[in-house]
Amino acid sequence: MTSAPVPKKRSLLQQVTILASRAGGYGLLGIAAMICVDTVSRKLFKVSITGSTEITGFVFAFATGVAIAYAALFTAHIRLDVVQRLLPTRIRGALDVLAALTMLIGAAILSWNEWLQLKEAIEFDATSTLLNIPLVYPHALFLLGLLLFTLVSALVLIGLLRRFPQTGEHPGSKGHQSLEELGDL
Repeated sequence: MTSAPVPKKRSLLQQVTILASRAGGYGLLGIAAMICVDTVSRKLFKVSITGSTEITGFVFAFATGVAIAYAALFTAHIRLDVVQRLLPTRIRGALDVLAALTMLIGAAILSWNEWLQLKEAIEFDATSTLLNIPLVYPHALFLLGLLLFTLVSALVLIGLLRRFPQTGEHPGSKGHQSLEELGDL
């Protein structure tokens, strides 16, 4: 009788990213249900759910922030590496480092911009149009997601830099599809 493989213990960052992504996913399911109810109620009863578009935007913002962090950490994004596979291993590794650096710069720019938006929402005590919800909350949630993405991007880059000089390889060089090889991210 063979025993089931023991799952690898996940790092704290992986656990937080998974939990946040699940929360974002459940939020997306919730707004999908709300949109369905809103559509049916408008058609049958000529009544709409007030602020459904605002709530949808808020949930999308959070879900997007944490989803890109998840995709970066678990390499769940689409890679177009048709040409890259033809290159020598060291060049592929260097291109992965460049891609991770670019991802970190992009994540930092997004986080900084969202910080400015949050700061402005606080400064002007901004509220949403229909529901009068303080915009501090959706901006803070989006910023948390983007900060998670920035942290993940930085750790991915560090992991690649730690590994690359020693082996000249990148995580995909032997067909591996996850950055878990880079160490405990």
